[in-house]
Amino acid sequence: MVCRILACKDKAGLASLLGMITPEYWDYVYDFLYSYNLCPLFYSIVKQNDLNVPSEIVSKLQQKYIVSSSQYIKRTHELKCILSEFNKENIDVIPLKGAYLSEKYYKNPVSRPMCDIDLLVKRDDVKKTLYTLDQLGFKSSTKYNYDFYINNRRHIPPFFSKNNTSLEVHYTIFMDDGYNLKNVKIDLDNIWSTCTETTLYGQKSFAMSIENLILHLCIHIAGDKFQQKILHLFDIFQIIQTESINWQLLISKSKECKVEKILYCILLSLNKLFNLKINSVVQTHLMPKEIMPKIENWLEKRLLCDLSSQVYVKMNNFKVSSFKGKLKYLKYTIFSDYVICSIYGVSNKTFRKHLYYFPRLYFLLKIYLNIFMRIYVLKKRKNLQEYDDDFKPIEDWLTS
Repeated sequence: MVCRILACKDKAGLASLLGMITPEYWDYVYDFLYSYNLCPLFYSIVKQNDLNVPSEIVSKLQQKYIVSSSQYIKRTHELKCILSEFNKENIDVIPLKGAYLSEKYYKNPVSRPMCDIDLLVKRDDVKKTLYTLDQLGFKSSTKYNYDFYINNRRHIPPFFSKNNTSLEVHYTIFMDDGYNLKNVKIDLDNIWSTCTETTLYGQKSFAMSIENLILHLCIHIAGDKFQQKILHLFDIFQIIQTESINWQLLISKSKECKVEKILYCILLSLNKLFNLKINSVVQTHLMPKEIMPKIENWLEKRLLCDLSSQVYVKMNNFKVSSFKGKLKYLKYTIFSDYVICSIYGVSNKTFRKHLYYFPRLYFLLKIYLNIFMRIYVLKKRKNLQEYDDDFKPIEDWLTS
């Protein structure tokens, strides 16, 4: 229901869909929006169309919108300065994901929240890029081995500005560094040769071709096993609704990159969640035959994954022998400097970041404690394991 509301373009249709939500369900709607980082987008739709939503829900949505607005203003200023300096240094750059999508495909860019800035530069320009960022006051979040990252990772570890804006410098779109995708082939030369010059915040930058942009977003979603990627799916929905898609070319490119199955799963998800009509060309050339009955169920479980499944994954990752090992796992995952600084907007260089461990712990306990207890006390771990085993053949098919 929420996804259909986001996709609806006329006020009468929006009012009709909202009318189906009974008063006792609005808290669940807000929890869904909050969990999937959709509060600013939903709030923007409500205000633009003067929709009838309970005042207490509007108030909570407004708070998230204000936070997103503040982050947008800060991020816009930082990115404008970066692009200006890159142009002076003749560094070609393609802004990735939210940095570009929010300006290009959203009427109100504040409504599309994002955690950091992602920039793609040419591999030969990486060192010059890092030097330029250093001159602008961006500092690495951690010590790193440059040669290791340039040869084994998609991007350098995050950098933070003095205003705590997080930035990642990418030099490739995909590398199998935990993405769980075995055969994906990305042609970087094609990405750069087919990109077009554009303007972002009054500064020159470059944009991928529509086909490469869609495939890049598809790979990003699949790399995280489709888990809770509603906002990223909506990005693709917005692109398809806005642009004139050459479906034959898109399908051909997807096969060259070995991501045709991923593309089909994305389009199927858009159909089920946002009521996007699947093009007949897609149905003819992409629809799989072998395990079709299970794909929809798998996608629903992944995209709308319940908290029990999330907690089970975290508990499995927590299985280390020593107490010191457990503390280290917590420190470098849910309590990492990157997570704390990104969520609470504090500098990575100040001791104050440690004070936010307590609100972070409170939030996690509030969200997950009951689920954690249910898994162990009611002994549901076996059922969850059976869930994972049940869908493993589909994951193997998807990544083959």
